[in-house]
Amino acid sequence: MKLFMCKKCCLLWFLFLSACVLCMSAAAPVSAADEAADETVDLGGVTVQAERLQDNIELSPGVVTINLEDYKKAGVPHTVLDILKDRAIFDFRGASDLAPTYDDIQMRGFEARQFTTAVDGLAVQKLGGHWGFHFVDYSIIPMEQIESIEILPGPHSALYEGKSFGGVLNIKTKAPVKRETPEVKFNTVTSYGSLNTYDTSVTMAGGGGNMDYVLGVKEYHTDGYLKNNDYDLSTVSARMAWLLPNDGYMSLLGSYSDKSEGIACENNPDGNFYDASYPVVESVSRRWSDPALNARREKTPYSVRYNWQQPSEIGRWTIGAYFTKEDQTFDTDSGMLADTEWSSKGAKIHNEFYLTDDHLITVGMDAAGLGRGTSEDIVRTVAGFIQDRWYITPRLSFTPGLRYEKIRILWNNENFRTGGYANPDIQAANVERNYDKLMPKAFATYDLDGMADWLRDTSVSMGLSKVWTPRATCEVCTWGSGVEMDPVKGYGLDLIFQRRVWEDITVMIDFSHYEFDNYVVWAETSSNYFQNSPWGRRMVGLEDVSKDGIEMEINGNITEKLSANLSFAYVDWEYNGPEGGIEEMSADDLSNRAKYRINAGVTYDFTDHLQFHLDYKHQDKQERDIIEIIDEDTGEFDLRHVKIDSYGIMDMSLSYRFLEKWHRLENPTLKVFANNALDKDYVNDSGYPATERTYGASLSMAF
Repeated sequence: MKLFMCKKCCLLWFLFLSACVLCMSAAAPVSAADEAADETVDLGGVTVQAERLQDNIELSPGVVTINLEDYKKAGVPHTVLDILKDRAIFDFRGASDLAPTYDDIQMRGFEARQFTTAVDGLAVQKLGGHWGFHFVDYSIIPMEQIESIEILPGPHSALYEGKSFGGVLNIKTKAPVKRETPEVKFNTVTSYGSLNTYDTSVTMAGGGGNMDYVLGVKEYHTDGYLKNNDYDLSTVSARMAWLLPNDGYMSLLGSYSDKSEGIACENNPDGNFYDASYPVVESVSRRWSDPALNARREKTPYSVRYNWQQPSEIGRWTIGAYFTKEDQTFDTDSGMLADTEWSSKGAKIHNEFYLTDDHLITVGMDAAGLGRGTSEDIVRTVAGFIQDRWYITPRLSFTPGLRYEKIRILWNNENFRTGGYANPDIQAANVERNYDKLMPKAFATYDLDGMADWLRDTSVSMGLSKVWTPRATCEVCTWGSGVEMDPVKGYGLDLIFQRRVWEDITVMIDFSHYEFDNYVVWAETSSNYFQNSPWGRRMVGLEDVSKDGIEMEINGNITEKLSANLSFAYVDWEYNGPEGGIEEMSADDLSNRAKYRINAGVTYDFTDHLQFHLDYKHQDKQERDIIEIIDEDTGEFDLRHVKIDSYGIMDMSLSYRFLEKWHRLENPTLKVFANNALDKDYVNDSGYPATERTYGASLSMAF
């Protein structure tokens, strides 16, 4: 499907909307009092009037908010990934649903470094790493500290990095609570299932007066479905917060994880190590093929985050800062293969104030640095932004913004083929390049309530924003081929329709269109251009790339006992650049993605205590190249092309809440569940057999 066929069409749409905005602005100015008369939802710098759903998923134009406390899922969510992959907008790319090995997901059809993951509005930088596998590691974000997850598709907020053109995933931590008298409460969840999979977490929350804290411990293990694919994760987290005058607060959050995962090995009936008790795995990188190696990936990352918010006479101030360090070791029984350390740090300050009753201004700056261990930062980013949320009428808001970024990247200059320098004219280990750009953003929403009775609880929105970043591929890895590439540049357009169709059932449909003048991808792996690169592998910039998409969310209560949510996502890439060269060869990878995904969840309450839940996930067929590094020093690879057929799986559960409260005991609940309940055969993104039907039970309670 081709939407909004050309740039001129997009510009005309935007100019038309802007003209309407300017014409109506003099007719009915809105005051702060008028604004307070309606309930508003303020997410990602866009405020719209909407009825707030009393459910675990809330919809507002361009934003989906998932409230974890009441989130309904058939199984037990072990990590943030288990929540995200319930939404069709995310393509879970991990090699296993039991062991999230690659930490790699797509959002809106864009790769991991083309959207932003943030915690409380402060970006989590995506790291590089020896042999890859160093994106955002969602498995080590402490679940017990999370209040909600906001999903903002598209590049329309000036508050986030230029590389977030796919959108923003903002994880919000629990807000501090004022207690008149000291108290402490414990929450515990423990589960056990097939393949010796168990998960135990204990959370202690409490405080007194102006002090509030949340402490959490988590222990997870699975033997895994594949041979040598066991997985262990231990996480400890602590958040201390202090309430300040005038509804301000200050918090400090720290977490530490110990993560160990076995790397799946060969299990070929025609080989020397076949074990019939495990699924057949024929094509594995020869580095990991021998099970006698007991190959493992070990990590012990830690993170510290600081957050301060304080209202004042000149607006509400927010300051955030963080430091994260991740090590990564590849071990075998015959010795260690690789050991690397990566660090990232960042800070953000902004102020939100009313310039007039009609203009809410947000102005601020952020900075980030990414490096290897304690060495010099490989990437440094400094940015400033300003955004104006303009309440033109009680029903119309317009949010223009500007973001300026200045980025310095040290690209690796080592020739992995011959030694020496990849660019002999520069006699240095790294080649420094500096980039900067001013990016305009715009988003507008009009509430159609006042036009007709049948348009009540209906709104339309439109966003048009600049896309630009030099950090879209391999931003902090040892491969220096990015020095050849110009930044990704283009624009993104969204047209959003939202309506409450019946009772509290709401539908949101988002039509998106992107145009790229330069879209950076990995070059075709079979080409001489790729294989003879002095960096071992190589990137290429594609001219004239477009992407169309549709996302739909439906959520609400059908009856008093029955509720449901449905999400659908569709992407279509098109390359119209030069033919017959490396660009056209490399552009084939654009279509090797799942075109559509469908996710649905249904909950039925038999009684106040007995509840049934069903989850369904369907994904279209896709293809991808798997690159396994054999020897980074010589640029030696294993390359595999994986074809994944379309598949649909179903998970279901039955839970029983024994009682609401007895003395200190609250809501003891037993859940039994079956994942992949119909035992469908399908493969994961590595081409390995995906997990068969598994069973389990969990017990949760508070006291």
